[in-house]
Amino acid sequence: MKKKNTQAISLDLILAVFLFMIIITGVFYIVSNMQKGQGSVTVKIESEYLPKMLEENVTANSILEGNKIQAYKLYNLTGKNYTELKTELGMKNDFCIYFVDEEGYLVKINNKTGIGSRRFLINNTPCGE
Repeated sequence: MKKKNTQAISLDLILAVFLFMIIITGVFYIVSNMQKGQGSVTVKIESEYLPKMLEENVTANSILEGNKIQAYKLYNLTGKNYTELKTELGMKNDFCIYFVDEEGYLVKINNKTGIGSRRFLINNTPCGE
Protein backbone atom coordinates (compact mmCIF):
# COMPACT_ATOMS: atom_id res chain seq x y z
CA MET A 1 0.00 0.00 0.00
CA LYS A 2 1.29 3.45 -0.97
CA LYS A 3 1.23 6.39 1.38
CA LYS A 4 -0.21 9.61 0.01
CA ASN A 5 1.89 12.72 0.48
CA THR A 6 -0.45 15.25 2.01
CA GLN A 7 0.40 18.37 3.88
CA ALA A 8 -1.57 19.19 6.95
CA ILE A 9 -2.04 22.75 8.07
CA SER A 10 0.55 23.12 10.73
CA LEU A 11 0.68 25.43 13.66
CA ASP A 12 3.70 27.16 12.06
CA LEU A 13 1.67 28.07 8.96
CA ILE A 14 -1.22 29.44 11.03
CA LEU A 15 1.19 31.49 13.13
CA ALA A 16 2.95 32.87 10.03
CA VAL A 17 -0.36 33.94 8.43
CA PHE A 18 -1.48 35.52 11.71
CA LEU A 19 1.76 37.50 12.06
CA PHE A 20 1.57 38.58 8.41
CA MET A 21 -1.96 39.94 8.96
CA ILE A 22 -0.86 41.85 12.07
CA ILE A 23 2.08 43.41 10.21
CA ILE A 24 -0.10 44.45 7.23
CA THR A 25 -2.71 45.95 9.56
CA GLY A 26 0.02 47.87 11.40
CA VAL A 27 1.46 49.26 8.17
CA PHE A 28 -1.97 50.48 7.02
CA TYR A 29 -2.59 52.03 10.44
CA ILE A 30 0.72 53.90 10.40
CA VAL A 31 0.25 55.15 6.83
CA SER A 32 -3.29 56.29 7.63
CA ASN A 33 -2.13 58.25 10.70
CA MET A 34 0.72 59.83 8.76
CA GLN A 35 -1.74 61.14 6.18
CA LYS A 36 -3.99 62.54 8.92
CA GLY A 37 -0.98 64.26 10.48
CA GLN A 38 -0.07 65.88 7.17
CA GLY A 39 -3.60 67.29 6.95
CA SER A 40 -3.23 69.05 10.30
CA VAL A 41 0.11 70.49 9.17
CA THR A 42 -1.59 71.84 6.03
CA VAL A 43 -4.31 73.47 8.13
CA LYS A 44 -1.69 75.10 10.37
CA ILE A 45 0.26 76.42 7.39
CA GLU A 46 -2.87 77.78 5.73
CA SER A 47 -4.03 79.41 8.98
CA GLU A 48 -0.79 81.40 8.97
CA TYR A 49 -0.92 81.98 5.20
CA LEU A 50 -4.47 83.38 4.94
CA PRO A 51 -3.89 86.58 6.95
CA LYS A 52 -0.80 87.33 4.86
CA MET A 53 -2.89 86.98 1.68
CA LEU A 54 -5.22 89.70 2.97
CA GLU A 55 -2.43 92.17 3.75
CA GLU A 56 -1.77 95.27 1.71
CA ASN A 57 -1.00 94.73 -1.99
CA VAL A 58 -0.35 91.01 -1.67
CA THR A 59 -3.31 89.87 -3.81
CA ALA A 60 -6.35 91.36 -5.49
CA ASN A 61 -8.22 90.31 -2.32
CA SER A 62 -6.06 92.42 0.02
CA ILE A 63 -8.22 94.30 2.49
CA LEU A 64 -5.56 96.15 4.49
CA GLU A 65 -3.92 99.48 3.80
CA GLY A 66 -1.33 100.20 6.41
CA ASN A 67 -2.84 98.87 9.61
CA LYS A 68 -6.46 99.68 8.69
CA ILE A 69 -9.10 97.54 7.06
CA GLN A 70 -10.57 99.09 3.95
CA ALA A 71 -14.34 98.64 4.33
CA TYR A 72 -15.14 98.74 0.61
CA LYS A 73 -12.58 95.99 -0.10
CA LEU A 74 -13.95 93.92 2.75
CA TYR A 75 -17.52 94.35 1.49
CA ASN A 76 -16.36 93.27 -1.98
CA LEU A 77 -15.11 90.00 -0.48
CA THR A 78 -18.55 89.31 1.02
CA GLY A 79 -20.05 89.36 -2.48
CA LYS A 80 -17.64 86.78 -3.89
CA ASN A 81 -18.50 83.14 -4.40
CA TYR A 82 -16.80 81.09 -1.67
CA THR A 83 -15.41 78.46 -4.05
CA GLU A 84 -13.88 81.11 -6.32
CA LEU A 85 -12.45 83.02 -3.35
CA LYS A 86 -10.93 79.83 -1.97
CA THR A 87 -9.24 79.22 -5.34
CA GLU A 88 -8.07 82.83 -5.66
CA LEU A 89 -6.48 82.66 -2.22
CA GLY A 90 -4.88 79.30 -2.97
CA MET A 91 -6.54 77.57 -0.03
CA LYS A 92 -7.10 73.81 0.09
CA ASN A 93 -8.98 73.70 3.39
CA ASP A 94 -12.17 75.48 4.36
CA PHE A 95 -11.92 78.80 6.16
CA CYS A 96 -14.00 81.57 7.68
CA ILE A 97 -12.87 85.17 8.09
CA TYR A 98 -14.69 87.03 10.85
CA PHE A 99 -14.02 89.93 13.18
CA VAL A 100 -14.67 90.62 16.85
CA ASP A 101 -14.43 93.93 18.65
CA GLU A 102 -12.33 94.73 21.73
CA GLU A 103 -14.99 93.21 23.99
CA GLY A 104 -15.19 89.98 22.00
CA TYR A 105 -18.47 90.70 20.22
CA LEU A 106 -18.92 89.67 16.62
CA VAL A 107 -18.69 92.50 14.10
CA LYS A 108 -20.92 91.72 11.13
CA ILE A 109 -19.55 92.35 7.65
CA ASN A 110 -22.20 93.61 5.25
CA ASN A 111 -24.79 92.04 7.60
CA LYS A 112 -22.99 88.67 7.44
CA THR A 113 -21.27 86.77 10.24
CA GLY A 114 -18.14 86.28 8.16
CA ILE A 115 -16.64 85.38 4.81
CA GLY A 116 -16.06 81.72 4.09
CA SER A 117 -17.40 78.22 4.44
CA ARG A 118 -20.89 77.70 5.79
CA ARG A 119 -19.52 74.65 7.62
CA PHE A 120 -18.20 76.98 10.33
CA LEU A 121 -20.59 78.26 12.96
CA ILE A 122 -20.12 81.67 14.53
CA ASN A 123 -22.52 82.29 17.40
CA ASN A 124 -24.51 79.27 16.11
CA THR A 125 -24.89 80.90 12.69
CA PRO A 126 -23.16 79.53 9.56
CA CYS A 127 -20.29 81.69 8.34
CA GLY A 128 -21.50 84.08 5.65
CA GLU A 129 -25.10 84.35 6.83
